[in-house]
Amino acid sequence: MKLLNFCFDKLKELAEPTIKEAFGKCVLQGASRVIVTPYFLSPGRHWKQDIPSLASEASKEHSRVPYIITAPLGLHELMVARNVELFC
Repeated sequence: MKLLNFCFDKLKELAEPTIKEAFGKCVLQGASRVIVTPYFLSPGRHWKQDIPSLASEASKEHSRVPYIITAPLGLHELMVARNVELFC
């Protein structure tokens, strides 16, 4: 399985590539499915509303390619420990 990766440092409503552009690039490069993985620690408005809406819109042009949106990464104990080291 070939993995394609387009990372976003924030929700890309205004920056490039947009979710729609990244979805299309994945399909053009041979993706048989798209996995949208929000790099968030917890669910919030972007994960619950914005990303599903943008991914759904992007998928309309590629209806034969299924997609899923994963849960946020979550809070790992090592992330907490590292933040304590850095900031406390």
